[in-house]
Amino acid sequence: MPYSNCIPDIVSLSDSNLITSSSSKKLLDKLARYAPETIHIRHLKWCLGVHRKTSNIATWGEFSRVPTLISHIKQTLTYFDRIDSLHSSVIVNMAFREQKRLNLDWYSRTSTLASTVGAGNISPLTAKLFYGDIFKSVWNSSRKDQTKLDTYNTIKDDFASPSHLGNIYDHSSRATISRLRTSSHMLHIETGRYSHLPRNQRFCKWCSDNGLGNFVESEDHFLIDCDINKNTRDQLKLLFVDTGSTLTFCTRTLLNDVFANNNAASNTAARLITKMNKVRSDYMKSTTNTSNPVSTDHTDRQPDPL
Repeated sequence: MPYSNCIPDIVSLSDSNLITSSSSKKLLDKLARYAPETIHIRHLKWCLGVHRKTSNIATWGEFSRVPTLISHIKQTLTYFDRIDSLHSSVIVNMAFREQKRLNLDWYSRTSTLASTVGAGNISPLTAKLFYGDIFKSVWNSSRKDQTKLDTYNTIKDDFASPSHLGNIYDHSSRATISRLRTSSHMLHIETGRYSHLPRNQRFCKWCSDNGLGNFVESEDHFLIDCDINKNTRDQLKLLFVDTGSTLTFCTRTLLNDVFANNNAASNTAARLITKMNKVRSDYMKSTTNTSNPVSTDHTDRQPDPL
């Protein structure tokens, strides 16, 4: 894609209404629709092992990556400064000075990109960091407004990459943890959104089928309570005992804290959680009504916002 095609999107960030926290959804939508960003975020989701409908907010946060539009601000302002500093006999500088004299849109809005940061000569890197901080602030407030990310918000403390991405060697196990963290999984708390089922009615099929009660199949239920995984869960608890861990056995620990150290125990924990997910998946497949199958590909359907 020609760089010139990206310029309108980049300079549009000079709109002061766009970068206020009150317009957070508008800003995030703008950043996600930026053509290079669609490729960038698709790649990030592929690396995580999650489906393409996974929350962009969670995806950015898992890699602590700001959108490419923010990164391209530095390139734009560097180019702006370079042609401004060229000799007046250079054609490009002549065109630049004409833009300045007429106060044309490109010059006006690119100047505003820098001046929004503050008075004086602002370096391109300073401007990039400024807009990056705005994005992180909007990201932090927006993620807390999404009920889909309830679990994510309990385990995500800041805009930084989680330990499991670097400390889990097996891709399948790493992807399982990423899916549970970002609600990109097949638990009923998530799939129920696609059939517009109220959250309090998205029950665990295993528990309902076996007369154990109607429990919402959330990440908490799957990891901590569901009887289908009792044996594997007991192995997980024994792992904690054997390694002398002082961590509390809870969802945050199993999806975040246990992976803080790069050791055999953290990789074993990831493999056991992956095994729990497979046991559940195998049960769901075995009970699927072939005449009215439950779709396991919900990426093209419109979900409930909850």
